[in-house]
Order: sequence, then C-alpha cells, then structure tokens
Amino acid sequence: MKGLLLGIIIGLLSCNLTAQITSGSVLFSGNANYNKTKNDQNLLSNPIVELESESFSVLPSFGFFVNNSILIGIGLKAEFESNSYLIQRTESSFNPFLPSTYIIQTSYKEKTRMFYFNPFFTRYNGITERLYFTTAFNLLVGSGETRGGTVQSYTSKNKELSLNFTPGLTYFFSPKWAINGSIGQIYYRVRKESIPNTTNTINNNKETEDEEFGVDASWNSFRIGLQYLINKNFQK
Repeated sequence: MKGLLLGIIIGLLSCNLTAQITSGSVLFSGNANYNKTKNDQNLLSNPIVELESESFSVLPSFGFFVNNSILIGIGLKAEFESNSYLIQRTESSFNPFLPSTYIIQTSYKEKTRMFYFNPFFTRYNGITERLYFTTAFNLLVGSGETRGGTVQSYTSKNKELSLNFTPGLTYFFSPKWAINGSIGQIYYRVRKESIPNTTNTINNNKETEDEEFGVDASWNSFRIGLQYLINKNFQK
C-alpha cells in the first residue's frame, strides 16, 4: 500500500494535463477529520493499554493561485483528542484464603487540545475539465495542552512541528464549488511535551520529545472538505 501510494504521487507529478484553473484565482477551503478506534488487545498481557481513542480536527484555509496549477496559502487547524487508558499492576496477597497474587486495574483519560498555523503549497494536475489530482506540502507549527491523571491531575504543555506531503482529489461540481478529499501522507513530526513544576502534578518538570518519520496510508489519514473558488472560469 505504501509503495502504491508513492508510485501514484510520482507518476501524477510528472504529468500536467491542460488545467482550467487560472492565475489570480482565490480559493477558500474547509477540511474535517474524525476518528474513533477501540483496542481489542489482550488486556492482561499489557501493563498500560489504550482502550479507546477519539479525535476531531477542522482546518479552514485561504489560498491564491500564482499560476494555472500552483496554489499558495495559509490555514489554521484546531485538533481535539480524547484517550482512555487502563493501568494494571500485580500485587501479592498474604491472606491464606485469597490467591497469592491479584491484579489492580485503574482507568484514566487524557484530553488534548492543539492549535496549528499551517502555511501550504498545493499543485493541481488536471485529469479532466473538472477533476484534479492534487499534491500538497504542509508545514504545521502548533501548541496546546493535555489534561489527565489518575489519583492526581496534571496539565502538560505541548509544542509540535510537522511536515507532510499529501495526495488528494478535487472535483468542481460547479464553477465556484468543489469537493476535495485526501488519504495517505508522507510525514515528519517532532513533538515536545512538558509538565510544569506544580504541587498538583504527578511528574514535576517532566519533559519528553518524540520524533517520527514515515508513510501513513491508513483510513485515519482520510480528510474531506469543501472549497469555494473566486474568479474561476470553466470551458463550457
């Protein structure tokens, strides 16, 4: 699947059919993504298990066509995520009427809010008069917070920098309106999380940094949205 995704991107980048997009056109877009997953793993084999994950994001954006195929613009992304976890630990029992060991389970939730500034570059390759294959390069710079905890609550501060290269399709069903969708991405992401030194947190002054690079071709990367075009001319 990853190899197929790369092949499609490279092949369509190399072709550029006659496009109907004109230089100077202005494009307003709105994209949304929703995911909900549940964990079906064997709970007893893992000390910490993510039971359920739910996320929602929305991305309004504005762009300007510098020529007949290149769109440059900026967007603002808001992302909300909720995760449920189960922590399990084994304890020893000294009661002769009980098993020698038993398992204690504790559940807790984490809620994350992130807001991103998103400059982007998108190339439109005409497939038909109204259908376009798009390749988008996105830079996302974000910050936010995560709230969670078990016995005591904590709030962590998050910062993130990510780059991604995303293929998609855009179909103009009228001279001004289009629907667009994308799935899959090549990405690089760096995320820092820090918990301030307060008496209400579990891990004071804890700071972590995660770095990722890869190809995501799962359905979780699927996004769909609407676009509104100003000064767009179609051949009739």
